[in-house]
Amino acid sequence: MRRGEYDEREYKRFAKGGKEVWIKASYHPITDAAGRVRKVVNILADITAAKLQAVENEGKLDAVSRMQGIIEYSPDGTILAANENILKMTGYPLEKIQGQHHRMFVDPTYAQSPEYQEFWRKLNRGERIEEEIRRVGEGGKDIWIQASYNPILDPDKRVVKVVNFLSDVTGRVGAVNHIATGLSRLAGGNLEHRIDAEFIPALEPLRVDFNASLEALEESMAAVSANTQAIRAEPARSRPPPTICRGAPSSRPRASKRPPPRSKRSPSR
Repeated sequence: MRRGEYDEREYKRFAKGGKEVWIKASYHPITDAAGRVRKVVNILADITAAKLQAVENEGKLDAVSRMQGIIEYSPDGTILAANENILKMTGYPLEKIQGQHHRMFVDPTYAQSPEYQEFWRKLNRGERIEEEIRRVGEGGKDIWIQASYNPILDPDKRVVKVVNFLSDVTGRVGAVNHIATGLSRLAGGNLEHRIDAEFIPALEPLRVDFNASLEALEESMAAVSANTQAIRAEPARSRPPPTICRGAPSSRPRASKRPPPRSKRSPSR
């Protein structure tokens, strides 16, 4: 202040009763004709509400960042920033993706398709996109994500960036595909198929029950097959003779039994 330098900062102060107050203060040195500071004018603004709201929003975003992947793009698809969860999902360090285009995460054929071009046109029109979709990580590994692409607009409603919130659902999608394959094999009569790859913890009981069900079904079918073969191999003499019904009425009509006609005598003459 003595050098006549202007200063503006945010400060935490305490009001009566120890209440916490945030102020935005600007200090304006007033100098005389010789350039000497004669006084300092302090202009204050109470920003407590705005400060607390900003702290709350930051806390919410931090909580979301711990649970989900967050990646930011420029309107043309250039990667601006990514959190730690994105790096774990994709297998890339930040320096390998920052400044690159979003297409590095998609199949090369899809990246050249009209559908992919329309994807970015929608975002640049300010349209929000939600989808469960396959992406590609480092080394070509498959990643399935539940994603929400959110265009961020400036006061003039122009898209200035796109924020993508996403969750890794690769484990769930993989489990569904394994179960579908198992059911398809079962429908084809294959009772020996088992799912060996472990599922994510929440779905692991499903895999265990599926395998146990197939084992039980296989044992039941083996028992039925064994019983069938035993019956076929049983000697004919050990079987009871077929029952013959005697005296059953014939289906053909019986001839009627009538007495023979008497012979007529000629009258005596």
